Amino acid sequence: YSSIFSEISNKIKYFEVAILRLEKPMGELLSDLNEINEASREIRVMLYGDNVKRKLDMQEIPTPSARVGIIASEQKYSTSSPTETHINSFKIAKEEFVPIKTKVDALIEKVKSLEDKMKLVGAAYTPGRFEN
Repeated sequence: YSSIFSEISNKIKYFEVAILRLEKPMGELLSDLNEINEASREIRVMLYGDNVKRKLDMQEIPTPSARVGIIASEQKYSTSSPTETHINSFKIAKEEFVPIKTKVDALIEKVKSLEDKMKLVGAAYTPGRFEN
């Protein structure tokens, strides 16, 4: 899901330019784009943590991405079985990922909807949006 999320984040830049180039009222498209931006930011924080808190050296609860990263790093060259802490941490990461997956799935649908609306109004081509 992180690659899908990354692709969506990349598309957002192109959507904004295409929408602003339209010579028609674009309020609904901009509103949809703002919803996508906000959902994307929320997912990023849930998955990777808050950059502002990190920069201010504020303590955060480990994110699913951080938990899995720590386990992978500590188990990389280990020949022993995962520790109980690793097993528990993985279970927590798995549970925390479920709502993130739901939000990413909803975000994918919002992006598809916006792409369809952009096609209908004749917006400029954006990467990943194919004309039928």
